Amino acid sequence: MSFLNLPLWGIGAGFAALAAGLFLLQMLRVRHRQIEVPTTMFWRQAVEESRARVLRQRFRHPWTYLFLLVIAALLWFAIAGIVTSSREDHDNLLILDGSVGMSRPERFESAVKLLLADAAGIPAESREVWWVGAQTRLLLAKGEHVLLLSERLKNLQPEAASSIIEQRLLQMALYSNPQRPLQVRLYGDSPLQQAALDLLPEHVEILRCTPLAMAQPSNHGFLSGGLSEAASGRWDCVDLLVEIFGSSEAPRVTANGSSFELAGTSTTTATGSIWLFVDVAARGQILELTLPANDSYPTDNRLTLALPQRRPLQVLVSPTLLSLFEPLIIADSGFILATDSPDLVVRQQGEALGLGLPALEMTRAPANGHAFEITYTAEEDPAQLLQQVHAALGLAEIDALALAQQLQQPISLGVNFGAIPNIQLWQRLLDPEGGFTTSRSFPLFLGRALRWLANTESFPSVVQTGQPLAVANGDWVTPNGSNAVTANLPLRPTEAGLYSNRAGVLLAAAAFDRPASFGAAALPDAKPGVAINSLRIPLWSWLVLLALMLLGVEWVLFQNGRIP
Repeated sequence: MSFLNLPLWGIGAGFAALAAGLFLLQMLRVRHRQIEVPTTMFWRQAVEESRARVLRQRFRHPWTYLFLLVIAALLWFAIAGIVTSSREDHDNLLILDGSVGMSRPERFESAVKLLLADAAGIPAESREVWWVGAQTRLLLAKGEHVLLLSERLKNLQPEAASSIIEQRLLQMALYSNPQRPLQVRLYGDSPLQQAALDLLPEHVEILRCTPLAMAQPSNHGFLSGGLSEAASGRWDCVDLLVEIFGSSEAPRVTANGSSFELAGTSTTTATGSIWLFVDVAARGQILELTLPANDSYPTDNRLTLALPQRRPLQVLVSPTLLSLFEPLIIADSGFILATDSPDLVVRQQGEALGLGLPALEMTRAPANGHAFEITYTAEEDPAQLLQQVHAALGLAEIDALALAQQLQQPISLGVNFGAIPNIQLWQRLLDPEGGFTTSRSFPLFLGRALRWLANTESFPSVVQTGQPLAVANGDWVTPNGSNAVTANLPLRPTEAGLYSNRAGVLLAAAAFDRPASFGAAALPDAKPGVAINSLRIPLWSWLVLLALMLLGVEWVLFQNGRIP
């Protein structure tokens, strides 16, 4: 037995005060005084004035005292929150889904109602309640009164974040006591895939305590979307692809709040349509794609994308190399010959042209015997970095064996680290007899090399909330204006909206939720559980009821003259 609202010493002190107070009241008795009155007209007034309460020396009604003391003790223990010791042979973990899928009308309210009912019927010593939305937080710790849960839930609403309940379940199960069974009760629509359930330990049992949402025939929304490099090869453009559920209508598009015309083509799918918009000018604008909000789940009717800023890079070319590189640079829409403020330089090794800029240098002899020598600014594993650079520069497209046979020199790639990005290219590779400059792989290598030097790798235009981004490190400002300090760890967007960093880079996070758009009950990977609604009446209610019954008995005994 334990108490929820008061400590043990407080219970004892209160009970002692009640016992002492009732004892003093039992010692008070009515003493009659004789008063002479001149007329019977003042008789009633004299009777009232003659009554007084005084202490007597003899305690005459012990049974009455005990009767009142029992009633007072029952009410006092009810106020103190008396509970019996838990007889549960397992721990209970109650999880409330606060993801975007719960923003369907009335879904969140019904889940909260069932959660409160279950939490009140489970012994506090074996119960924890958690919120899993954009963040994961403890709502009710073991031993806390369920009234605290009601207060903490008042200002909570579903957040614009994809569900991460599966990941949190695996983490909580990992740190649970394997010697004590754990029963997890879910309140929400986030489905559980069988692959995730198979990873849970044997001592963990999952129960879904709310019926899954049914699919709404009238619902439509965005299921996915994103940008890619323009298939046309235009550097200053991107291609946009979106998947829409329940509609073949083209989305309405605005750029920075103004109407934006996009001509796209659509493909009909079993569940809706896929729209492709090609050669969208990338000027750093914010695109808003919307569908008519005339359905039961309006949250998935809007999609935000942050387009990259794709301006042509200014390349400064040494006069000795201009005849070879000028036609290739002009032909590439991603570059222009520098007039002022160049971004990078192409020069001979040893030239003072463009000092301090990322450079593509021609060397007379291979450095360290390598035909391609890369200087990287961040120290990483050399073997892993070689693989990344090999793919980034398109070196796999070069016929290195033919070049080596033609030039009678091994063609190899080397990497070192320095303060400024640099690519050194063996001068003999540019000789006409080598065949490299006349091959189709040379323009590809040049374009990728210059882009790599300028560090043009952009952040994803739209990402899924809850997913870490290895390329997005540093401190970011979240959609609600707070700071997301990542301490050089990957950014993990927690809610939908625009994130920005100190460099002005914008990152759009979307809370795509296929279960919410389809209706979780219609998905094959959803695992319905058993709803647990306890009808257990708390002990304090029985104490109050018993005290009221004893008060009724006392009244009957008093009316019959059995007790004074």
